[in-house]
Amino acid sequence: MNWKFVRIITLLILACFIGFILYNLYDSLTYSGNYPYPTIAGDVTDWKDRFFIGVFFLWPFYTIPLIADIVLLIISCIKLRSAVK
Repeated sequence: MNWKFVRIITLLILACFIGFILYNLYDSLTYSGNYPYPTIAGDVTDWKDRFFIGVFFLWPFYTIPLIADIVLLIISCIKLRSAVK
């Protein structure tokens, strides 16, 4: 298995996750609609509620892939470091 390829893919997945968090933060801060409004998770009263519901409501769906991604990143870094020596 080419560990450089695995490392690049895992870094891209982490960058996409960070991008998702930053986009959600930007979307929450620039929302110009009316507060409060109802959601499945409860009423949204400000930008912090909008951000937390947007990020943490989906937490179960990306927790396991994110943990697997971090584990693969650590393994690929160890494999690449031992291959250099």
